[in-house]
Amino acid sequence: MTSEKRIKTPSNKRGRNPQEPLAWHLWGVCFRNAVIFAAGVALVISFRQVPRIEAQQDQSDEKTTASQLRAIVGENFHIRLTEHFMVAYDGTYEDLRLPVGRLEGTYLAVVRFARACGITPKAVAGKLAIIFYDRFDDYARYARKMKMDPNRVAGFYHSANNIAAFVNAVHSPDIKPINDAIVDAERTLRDLAQRGHANDPRQDAIFLQQEIATWRSERDQIVERYNRFVLQHEAAHQVLFNVGVHRHHSNNPQWLIEGLACQFEVSQTGPEGKLIRVNQARLGDLRDALAVPVTRLNPGDRLRKEKLIPLVKLLTDDGLFVDTTQDHTTLYAQSWALVFYLHRNFPDAFAQFLRDGSQQGQGKTKAAFDLEHFTTAFGKPDQKFLENFLAWTLKLRFDPTATER
Repeated sequence: MTSEKRIKTPSNKRGRNPQEPLAWHLWGVCFRNAVIFAAGVALVISFRQVPRIEAQQDQSDEKTTASQLRAIVGENFHIRLTEHFMVAYDGTYEDLRLPVGRLEGTYLAVVRFARACGITPKAVAGKLAIIFYDRFDDYARYARKMKMDPNRVAGFYHSANNIAAFVNAVHSPDIKPINDAIVDAERTLRDLAQRGHANDPRQDAIFLQQEIATWRSERDQIVERYNRFVLQHEAAHQVLFNVGVHRHHSNNPQWLIEGLACQFEVSQTGPEGKLIRVNQARLGDLRDALAVPVTRLNPGDRLRKEKLIPLVKLLTDDGLFVDTTQDHTTLYAQSWALVFYLHRNFPDAFAQFLRDGSQQGQGKTKAAFDLEHFTTAFGKPDQKFLENFLAWTLKLRFDPTATER
C-alpha cells in the first residue's frame, strides 16, 4: 500500500482562557499545528501476562532490518533492540527510554485487541524498524525523501519500507517559540546579573527566574503529550499492519485504518483486549464540530451536523484523507468515534468485519464493495444509523480538563 494520507492531531480551538496556564494553551497550539502525513498507514505497559506470539527469531531477519536502517541513517546512529522493535537513534538513550516504552506498550495493546477480535497475530519476521531522529534537519531530509513535508510532519509510518520515523519533539519547529523564549529570558537574566541586580525584584530578575523554570516545566509537559499522541498513533499503524489486523497491499478502508489507530493514542489496558478508554481529545474535537455545549446537552439542543462528513462519503471516499481542503480534525474525530461505537455496540459483527478484511469483490469498485461490506455487517448507514451513532457517542463521559485535551 503506497498511497499517502493526512491526519491531524487533536486540536484546541477555544483560545486561551485567562485562567488557563500558558502550558496548556501552547500545547493546544502545537497540537493544532502538528499535521502528520502517514502512508497506510506512553501507553502504560500492563504487567498482566500477555500470550506471546510464537516465532523463531531468525538472526538473518534482524541483520536484514539492521542493514535497511543503516542504509538510511548511516553508521553514526546507535541501534537498540527491544522485544519487538529495532530502533535506530542518534540522541541519548535517556531520550529514547520513554518512547521505547510506548512502542512496546502499543504493541501489546494491539496484540490483545487482535486476539479479542479472533485474529491470531502473525509472527513478525525479525523486528519492526523505527528511526528516532534527534535533530530536525536530519529528520527533514528523510521525510522529504519519502515525499513528506517535514514542516507538517511530527512522525509517520510508511508502508512502502515498513519503517516508522519520528523526530525529538524538543527540536520540532512547533516548540521553537518556547525554546526561543527561554533563551531570551536567560540572556536577559545574565545581563541583569552582570549589572549586579540578579536578586533585585525591581529589575524583574526573580520574575524571570520563575518564568524560565515554568517554561522548562511546561515545555517538558508539552513534549511528553506531543510525543505520546504521535508515537502511539503511528506505532499502532505499524503494528496493526504487521500482525495482520490490516493487510498490506489490500483495500483497507481509510476510515477504519485511521479510526482504529486513534484508539491507541490513549492507554488501552483492558486485559481482555477490548477498547475501553475514551479518547478525550478526539471526543472533544467531535463535540466541537457539532457545537455541543461543555455543559449537559439538552434534548432540544440542535447539533451542527453540517460539519460532519456524510456517513456514506466517509465510508467510501478514501480520497478525503489526502484532500488538503478537508477539516482533518473533524475527519479523524469522526473516524475515531465510528470505530469506537461499532466496537462497543456490535462487538461480534465488528470482529467479523475485521477478520473478513476488505478484499474488493469481483466486478465491483472499491467504493461499492466498502459500502456493501459495511451494510452487511452493521446495517444501512442511513439517517437513523447516524442518529443512533451520535446519540450514543455524545453520552460518553467528557472531561474538557483531561490531560489528553
